[in-house]
Formats: sequence, C-alpha cells, structure tokens
Amino acid sequence: MQIKAFGTTNLKLAEAVRRQRTVSVDHDKLAKYLVPELGKQLLAHEHAMQTAFADVSRPMLAELEESRAALNEAGAQVSEQVRRAGEQVAQLRGTVTWRTLGQISAALLPLAIAVSMVFGTAQTVWAAFGLQPILYTFWIWFLDAHEWYWRLAIAGTAFAVLIGFGWLTVMVGRKLHEFFRGY
Repeated sequence: MQIKAFGTTNLKLAEAVRRQRTVSVDHDKLAKYLVPELGKQLLAHEHAMQTAFADVSRPMLAELEESRAALNEAGAQVSEQVRRAGEQVAQLRGTVTWRTLGQISAALLPLAIAVSMVFGTAQTVWAAFGLQPILYTFWIWFLDAHEWYWRLAIAGTAFAVLIGFGWLTVMVGRKLHEFFRGY
C-alpha cells in the first residue's frame, strides 16, 4: 500500500497508519478543528438564507402593505358612513311619533280599502263564473304528478290561467272606468 503524502504532517500520519493498521480519531481535537469552520459555514449559510428570504418576501410585503393601506382607507370610509348614519338616526329620533304613524295609516287607508275591494270583487267574479274548481283541479293534478316536469307544466298552466283572469279583470276595470268617468 502506497500513500502519497504532501508535507511532513501528512507523512507522519501516513507512517502512523502503516504501523498501527487502525485509525483512531480523537474527537475532541477533530471538533476543535472542525467547529470553527462549521460555525463560519453555518453563519454564511444563515446570512445567505436571510438575504434570499428578504429578496423573495420584499414584493409580497409591498403587496401586503398596499392591501393594508386599502383596507385602512375602506375602513375609514365605512366608519365615516356609520358615523353619518348614527347622526341621521339621532336627528330622526322622536320624529316618528304615534301621531305621525296615525297620519300615515290614515293616508294609506283608501289604498287598503281599494285593494281589498279589488280582491273581493275578483274572488266573487271567480266564484260566480264557477272557476274555483279549475284551480282545485290543477292542485289535485299537481299533487298526483310524480315527475318534476309534469309538476312544472301544471304549475305553469295554472299560472297562465291566473294571468289570463288578471288580464281580463284589468281590461274590464278599464272599460268600467272609462264608462263611469263622465258621471
């Protein structure tokens, strides 16, 4: 076995290995030799990692800062709107009294009576012509249908009948309005 050695330290080491045929390592001496180099390498690696992380995270941090600024601006706008709404509520407090509510109800009473009369008249006419069994028949058919498309067709037909009756009611109402307008 031939070992090429460079320098006197390596030559001594090669001679010691030839004599003993086993290599023993003094871990303390090896650690004293390797730890300073390992520490330097780890510090250099850590510095490189921190630099790379800073380079990569810089655009994300800028985007997050822009988002934060936009959210702060939106939050300021919302809080301003809430403040103004609170001021408006404070100004309206006490404005709607029972007296005002009574006046609004009295103003809407003729509309309620008119709507009630129209629905009552339509129901009476519907019953007078014997059309109530038509809707009842549609309802029975709807309940007996098992497929969705039959139910949709039945509901559409019933809706068309109601629309037709509503159109007929509006037309008759307009004719009566024109006829009785002069009186």
